[in-house]
Amino acid sequence: MAELEIPEKYKPGFKQLLSIDSKTVEKLIDALRQASPSLVIEDLASVVASQVQVLTVEEVVDVIEALISLYNFRDYTGASIDDLVKSISQAVQDDEELPDISDEQKQELEHRLTTFLEFDGVLSVTSKAIEVIRDHERLFTRSRVLFVTEKIERDYPNLTVYGYKLTSPDTIDYNCIAWAAEDDETWWWPDIQHQFYWPLSIPREETIEAFKTLGYEVCQGDALEEGFQRIAIYANSNKVPTHVARQLFTGKWTSKLGSLEDIEHNNLQGLTGNPGYGKIVCIMKKIIPV
Repeated sequence: MAELEIPEKYKPGFKQLLSIDSKTVEKLIDALRQASPSLVIEDLASVVASQVQVLTVEEVVDVIEALISLYNFRDYTGASIDDLVKSISQAVQDDEELPDISDEQKQELEHRLTTFLEFDGVLSVTSKAIEVIRDHERLFTRSRVLFVTEKIERDYPNLTVYGYKLTSPDTIDYNCIAWAAEDDETWWWPDIQHQFYWPLSIPREETIEAFKTLGYEVCQGDALEEGFQRIAIYANSNKVPTHVARQLFTGKWTSKLGSLEDIEHNNLQGLTGNPGYGKIVCIMKKIIPV
């Protein structure tokens, strides 16, 4: 199985799974066996917490969300419980933001996760119901439960050379142009059907004029410069723009990969090439308001 990373959203749940004692785990499993499926995780957590007693509703919500993410990921990939559990426990052990665990604690985590995944009860039913809603009605933000780096590194192989990390779930709420413009609610695109957002004052065509409306001007060099923010525009061999990245205050860059995840990449070269976004054809900067 490809290398996995634990998304920020589910880290609190994994922290709980690492910290609670075996007796509490048994109570949690018993409570889940007796509970009825629910489309509202908070309602399910309230019922479970009332029986477990040593965990708050909020802590049980964290645990349930983490476990449901595993059910969804198992269904999404078709992975066996054994392979999934080993990959997850390794991801937990490698994660610098999660508590350090020994090999013995890692084995205990694997045992706990296996127990929960083999228990085909309320969590399985709830996870499937919630996933149906997300897929077909999009009542919730669509997100991958665990980030698989294999596809990204296949499409952008230079990232493996220069380094990157995932920083968000996937979403269709916004694209790279919007993300470069610091808009995470709108899909920017100059389509002639006017289905997507584009600044009203400029033609609906792929042009740097869109960023000039935000105060950006063409400049030289991608080095970090105090008081300024930069963006970088990529284009393919036909000089058609393919991507926009935005510089962070650290000097690193952030990019939205189409309808996929946001990433933080160490430099602009990580997204160049073919496969990749082609070449960097324009750097722009604007003054950061004080």
